[in-house]
Amino acid sequence: VLAAQGLSEVWSAPFVSDERHTALGYSAEDARARTVALANPLSDEAPLMRISILSTLVDSLRRNIARGASDVGLFEVGLVVALDGPQRKAPTIDVGLQPEPELLAEIRAAVPAQPRHLGFLLAGMRERAGWWGDGRVADLADAIAVAQSITDALALPVTVSADQTAMPFHPGRCARLSLADGTLVGHVGELHPKVTVALGLPSIAYTEGRC
Repeated sequence: VLAAQGLSEVWSAPFVSDERHTALGYSAEDARARTVALANPLSDEAPLMRISILSTLVDSLRRNIARGASDVGLFEVGLVVALDGPQRKAPTIDVGLQPEPELLAEIRAAVPAQPRHLGFLLAGMRERAGWWGDGRVADLADAIAVAQSITDALALPVTVSADQTAMPFHPGRCARLSLADGTLVGHVGELHPKVTVALGLPSIAYTEGRC
């Protein structure tokens, strides 16, 4: 559905840092409480698992723009960590032994929830200029339409309403997508100017993701 609308799918390594949380306007302390630190990170600069697709998707957008692709639409589907409460330590056993059911249950219980989320980013022109006209810069209505195309394809009727959710969104330029019973599906919004500056992104970029 997203590819048919001109967005390109990307994959990003799910590793982040406290600095990334701060750049997105998250409280580093609160973000740490929702994720886990890696015992053997690939890089000391990214020792944490991501709590949102946006946390790493912005890197793909920044690379595209650095290479001259100013009109970009990207999306990613992947896992995020949603730790609720203190992290539990999983028990271990010797290699080659089949864990007893009780031990296996303890191991699984120690693994934090990792829901699958979808996020996308739009930047630059949504309609390119040409003989047909001057073109048009992507705006919030485009982002909402993209998000609704996903829910329509899944046969999930949603209500779109204005929301004053916190960072990384611009206040007053964020929409909430909810099911009929009020269940939150996700947010769509313009990234806050402070976020775009901190991340080295264009002054206007639109994003959607399950929160």
